[in-house]
Amino acid sequence: MDNGLVQVVAHGVRDLVVRDVTITASRREIVDFSNLIFDNSLRIIIRKATS
Repeated sequence: MDNGLVQVVAHGVRDLVVRDVTITASRREIVDFSNLIFDNSLRIIIRKATS
């Protein structure tokens, strides 16, 4: 997955993304990730809180 989907969530174009995602330090600075749901790398990405 490229950072495009992370940016779409970060900028509010989408509320969340559900797909296999590699969690990196730079992505953690931009969005929040769910806890592990399945043992298949599926994560939910949501926009970070502003306050």
